Amino acid sequence: TLIAVTFAHQVLADVNDISNVPRSEETYIGYRLPNDTHPETYDIQLRTWVHEENFEFEGEVNIGIVVVNATNAITLHTRQLNIIQIRLFIVNDNPIPGLISIGPFTYNSTFEFLRIPINSVLPENTRYRLEIRYNGTLRTDQSGFYRSSYLNDVGQRIWLAATQFETSDARHGL
Repeated sequence: TLIAVTFAHQVLADVNDISNVPRSEETYIGYRLPNDTHPETYDIQLRTWVHEENFEFEGEVNIGIVVVNATNAITLHTRQLNIIQIRLFIVNDNPIPGLISIGPFTYNSTFEFLRIPINSVLPENTRYRLEIRYNGTLRTDQSGFYRSSYLNDVGQRIWLAATQFETSDARHGL
């Protein structure tokens, strides 16, 4: 089963630097993303084999990003995903997108941050396309991207993939 989703997103975060935020569950602001880049669009493709009772999935997301403040890193929220590949392309006034060099990404499990270092500074008012390929397992708790089932008229279990892409649950399925 292949699912494709495209939508626009407006970011309301207003935090410029998270490096000095205390690591405390009580400090909710620590979970907000830096305000250096803003996503403008998401194009998500998900593939499952849930109908075969295989609960793994593959995904690819292309995120249209605009740089608001010059930066050398892009930070996203993610949860319980295996990142396979990350690529960054410049798209400003360029008929052929150019690949931008990035460093090894890091993951902060406390804040669920995926930090992608850039090997140069991304200037203000430039647009990029961030491409991330990943895989994961459908959850069982009705959060994020999860599996569910029902019994049909002849008592056969039918499996399906469902989503709760609300707020922090969208981090699982990117």
